[in-house]
Amino acid sequence: MRLTFKLILMIGIYFLCVRLLYADSISIQMKEDVRLNGTAICLGDIAVVQGEDTVLVRALKEIPIAQVPQLETGKRSISTSEVLMHMRKIGIEESRIKFSGPSVATVYPELQTIPAQHVFDIVTGFIYENMPWDPNDVIMHPQRMPDDMAVVCGDVSYEVIPLSKNQYIGQSRYTVIIYVDGQIQKSVNIFLDIVVFKEILVASKKIERGEMILPSNVMRLRKELRANTQDAISDPARVLGMIAARSIPANGILKSSYIEMPVIVQRKDMVRVYLKSGGLLIQSVGLARESGVIGDYIKVQNIDSQKIFFAQVTGIREVTVDANAGEAL
Repeated sequence: MRLTFKLILMIGIYFLCVRLLYADSISIQMKEDVRLNGTAICLGDIAVVQGEDTVLVRALKEIPIAQVPQLETGKRSISTSEVLMHMRKIGIEESRIKFSGPSVATVYPELQTIPAQHVFDIVTGFIYENMPWDPNDVIMHPQRMPDDMAVVCGDVSYEVIPLSKNQYIGQSRYTVIIYVDGQIQKSVNIFLDIVVFKEILVASKKIERGEMILPSNVMRLRKELRANTQDAISDPARVLGMIAARSIPANGILKSSYIEMPVIVQRKDMVRVYLKSGGLLIQSVGLARESGVIGDYIKVQNIDSQKIFFAQVTGIREVTVDANAGEAL
């Protein structure tokens, strides 16, 4: 099989050489401006090739000359001298070639248009996928739109990069990098305003600092959020029973920084002390030496031994101590 293939190849080369040897003159009429899609520039792309030997003409049209530019602004100029160089490589004498038309053919990549609206939709899709809001609570407006973009033909993909500190609310800026066949073609900035309306908790009347949050002093309203209020609380379970850490005016938004846990153990309170050791639960009484909210570790004094140990606040006037502090009881 290999000998047969080599024999056929040698015979083909022989007949091509014979065709070149006895070929009449070849007419090459150069084109001026050419737009191509693909990677290789062949002679037939930049010139009209003619001759009596149609088989030879077809083969000459397929000769690769250069590479198609892969950027929108790229271009490749090919002169008749460069064409002659390729002709010599395959054994065609210069005297057999007759050129006509311009002396230089300029090749540009074929372009495709990407609408600016499509890029804007790519950005909004990215925001919807990553934002913390319900899509029904969000409206997005473009602040200014870029022009439609031209890139070389091929498979287009996009990368969205947030550039604003507040990525998903208010005035925001995103950069979109456009790739064609995996190569970066260009980047474009998208400026838009993200408006968020959400049902949140507000004070139904003024809440003083230290006052407990109750159903009677809060209500839910649908309001527009801003960058400085995007942490507004919407779930009543997060605030009811908590204490106002600052004064909150009527209709004021409730934020996480405005509330704190209530102090359920006061300094000098008598507290129940629980010690869990294995399957046993030992209970005693102690004196709180510090105030604390649930989860805090405070100092507690054993009434009998006067020893001081740390215990965790677990309920109203209740603390729990681990087994390692058991000797303090």
